[in-house]
Amino acid sequence: MMVHTTFLLSTFIASIKKNKKTCFILAFTILILFAMLRYDFGNDYMSYLGNDIQIRNNGVPTLTDLLFVALTKICPSFYVFVAVSSLISMIPIYYLIINYVDENYRHISLLIYCINPYLFLMSLSAIRQTLAAAFFIIAIHFSIKRRLIPYILCIIIASLFHKSALILFLFYFVANDKMVSRFQLTVAIAGLLVLVFVEGFFNLFVQLGLDFFKIPNYAYYASLRTGNSLRATLLSLVFLGYIMLNIRKMKGTTLAFTKLYLIGCMLSILAYRLSMFTRFQMYFDIFSVVSIPMIIKMNRSLIATADQRYRLINKYMFPILIFTIYILRYYSFFTNPMWESFTEYHTIFSQILN
Repeated sequence: MMVHTTFLLSTFIASIKKNKKTCFILAFTILILFAMLRYDFGNDYMSYLGNDIQIRNNGVPTLTDLLFVALTKICPSFYVFVAVSSLISMIPIYYLIINYVDENYRHISLLIYCINPYLFLMSLSAIRQTLAAAFFIIAIHFSIKRRLIPYILCIIIASLFHKSALILFLFYFVANDKMVSRFQLTVAIAGLLVLVFVEGFFNLFVQLGLDFFKIPNYAYYASLRTGNSLRATLLSLVFLGYIMLNIRKMKGTTLAFTKLYLIGCMLSILAYRLSMFTRFQMYFDIFSVVSIPMIIKMNRSLIATADQRYRLINKYMFPILIFTIYILRYYSFFTNPMWESFTEYHTIFSQILN
């Protein structure tokens, strides 16, 4: 109940029309405090605690990423580590929304951040990758300004929190305001279809990735060959269709973020073949908090003389369908025994006061 109440309160405060920036700061601060003060919340919390104990006892930690271990050692306790890592992870998201989303649509950004369980909630479990994703967000700021060296440095830092971030070097050439042509979209969709339906190409693609990363856990998950359900994939197609329909109308920084989110949508389709792709999807889905609200803003300004069927589908039907899917996924998340550790919130005070 605490989780749902926090999300509702944050979204409500962010939607207040007076003093919009102050209200948004307050709403986001509530989420930051929720993250900083948590205890035994999320599937991986206790395993991170065990790893922390090993590091502080000069044992051999399970997780050995250089900057992750360094951050653990710098922090005087695991509780401080959780608080500091939460700040590092969430502050770039705050600035992402405050700098690139119209103030009248920031509450929609916050709603997406909360209601999509694989954004805020999952970030509280996947700490290393969330830290890496935070530096990717910072890197994108430099990519938009076409500053290659700072971008590379940010990705190096990200990869020292989670090795999977090495793949993010490539996206300097995507995160820009260059218009996406119909030909490029056609090639992208054709490539996606080939990977989904042609097993030989898909296996080669996966093997190249495994050879590049050489992460034992990835090899293990790939060997399981488990994929997302057909229903989940069909629902993901709605998001892909919405972005494809609107991306050529986007401009400036919003276009850059929309292109990145499009990659996330495509990875969600590839997850039908291998669910491990959702691990990479995490790096790109966060940009939905900019892309979707700004597409909604753009489509609300469509003049009445525009094609009425287009206006009906793009201005009303798609957003309603998208937020319905978010609600269904939110409900499914909290009723799935796999994510039971997210249903009951505890704070560090319950431990400190004992």
